[in-house]
Amino acid sequence: MKEDLYAGITIPIYVLQKSGNPEHIFLLRQEFENRNEFDLQADDEYNGDLDFQKESWRAFMRILEKAEARNDDFIAICGEHHRFTDSYSKNKLFNNIVAAASQGTKLLLGGVSKFGHAVIVDEERCWIDSFQDSQFFIIYRSLFKLILDEPFEDGDEFFQKLSLLTGNKMLIFPFISTYRDFSEGHKRDIEKESRLSELSQQSIKRLEKMRHINRKYQSNL
Repeated sequence: MKEDLYAGITIPIYVLQKSGNPEHIFLLRQEFENRNEFDLQADDEYNGDLDFQKESWRAFMRILEKAEARNDDFIAICGEHHRFTDSYSKNKLFNNIVAAASQGTKLLLGGVSKFGHAVIVDEERCWIDSFQDSQFFIIYRSLFKLILDEPFEDGDEFFQKLSLLTGNKMLIFPFISTYRDFSEGHKRDIEKESRLSELSQQSIKRLEKMRHINRKYQSNL
């Protein structure tokens, strides 16, 4: 039997709630059933009636303040649309958390809807310069204070702001998290969710092509 190198280690994971829809929360909690590597938390002060971008950032601040007070080395954040992919495993996540930290990473993403430029740095990770939307990511302690000191102005967008705060970003690939498309509610919300799912699939295809090219030419060196 293979030894579990991370036995007894848990990651505090906080949920950034949006709709408060009971079905969404139920499905999200199912994602963490029998995954003892996570200590699932929720932000009970989240007010979904307020501006989503601002309220999400306020909730983010509360989470980071708790993490600082707990002296956490890192924490995980997920959105209510998060769903683990078949590529997820406890060891894969922990191995990448440790390896990315050794490379000075401050933000480790489990999946994104869209990214800018990317450079493959490892078989399971690539550096990216920017991204849009992530339903699961790791924030390292080295980024806590920088985020807490950053003002959030009118017109700011949550993930754009987070993406700009550090150049030390890495993306796990294949993705361990994907966007669950509920396809319900107002037409505008349905169109947005469908668009995010489509963008995520396009990003996966881009990375698959990059990895194929990288493997091909690395083997010829």
